[in-house]
Amino acid sequence: MPRARVFESLALFLPMLAAAPAWAATGLTIASSGLGSYWQAPGYAPDELIVKFKDATGANDIRAAVSAQGASLRKDPEPDGLSFLTLPPGSSVFDAVARFERLPSVEYAAPNLYAHAFFVPNDSIIQQGGSWNLVNVGAFDAWDVVTGSPGVVLAIIDTGVAFEDRAIPDYERGGVWPGTTMYRQSPELPGPFAPGWDFVHNDPYPDDDAAHGTAVATLAAGAANNFLGSAGIAFGVTIMPIKVLDNQGDGEMSDIIDGIRFAADHGADIANLSLGYPPLQANAAISAAMSKAGETARTEDLIRLGLKELAR
Repeated sequence: MPRARVFESLALFLPMLAAAPAWAATGLTIASSGLGSYWQAPGYAPDELIVKFKDATGANDIRAAVSAQGASLRKDPEPDGLSFLTLPPGSSVFDAVARFERLPSVEYAAPNLYAHAFFVPNDSIIQQGGSWNLVNVGAFDAWDVVTGSPGVVLAIIDTGVAFEDRAIPDYERGGVWPGTTMYRQSPELPGPFAPGWDFVHNDPYPDDDAAHGTAVATLAAGAANNFLGSAGIAFGVTIMPIKVLDNQGDGEMSDIIDGIRFAADHGADIANLSLGYPPLQANAAISAAMSKAGETARTEDLIRLGLKELAR
C-alpha cells in the first residue's frame, strides 16, 4: 500500500487562487497581486478538467459518465478514480465543474490549474552572511545531534535537479543556453539520488533546464563541510528528482499530481514543492470544489487544487 505511507511536506509553499472569503476555512494563503507575466488569465487550462470519481466507480462507468458529459479522457483513469479530462471546444470549465459535482459517483471536480515555480535567489554564501536561514531554524545546533541520513528520501518536485552528466537530447535543446550540449551534475549535490521521472518530457531523466529545482535541492540538501558556498539543512539525505515544471518554471496541475503520486509510490518520505498558482476570479463553483476537496483529499492529490492537505 505505497500511498498509505506517512508523506510529509518539508517546504510546501502554496499562495494560491482567489481572495474569496468562503475559502478562509480551507487554510488557503492568498496570493499577492504583484505577480509576473506568467500569471496570465484564466490561470488554468481552458479545455481540461480534473475529476475524482469515488473509489468504487469502475473504469467503464467512469468512461460512460465522462462521455455522457461530452468530455473525453486524456488517459486511462487511475485505480482510485482520479481522471484527467478534455472538454469539448468552447466549454465553460466552471460549468463543467458544476455538472460533474452533481454526479453521485463524483467526489470532486476542479480546473487543471497552471503553476509556476516560486522565486529562489541565486546566492547562498555562508561567509557573506547568507546563513540567516540556517541560524533561524537552529541548524547549527541540530547538526551537533544529527545530520541528514541517506535512509531519508526527499522528493524535489520542481523543474528537475542537476543530478547527472548527460548529453542533452535535441528535443530539449530549446530550453537551454545556445551551444549547451550537456547536462552536468551540480558539485553541491553529490548524492545519493533515487530514480525519479520527468513528467514534462515523459522520460526517466528529470534533469534541470531551469536551475530552480537544483537551487531548491541545494538549500534542502546541499553538500556541507567542503569550504564552498553554503550548506543544505539536511545534507546527506537521498534526493529523488521529479520534473513537473518546464524550462520557464511553468507547469500544469495534472503533471504535479502525477509527480506527487510518483514520489509516494516510489518510497519518498518527504516532498518539497516550491510552486504556486495564480489568483482566480472567485465564483461559487470553484469555491465549492475547493472546500469539498479540502475535506476529502488524500495527501498525494493536494496540489490538484492548491489546498494544504497533508497526510494524517
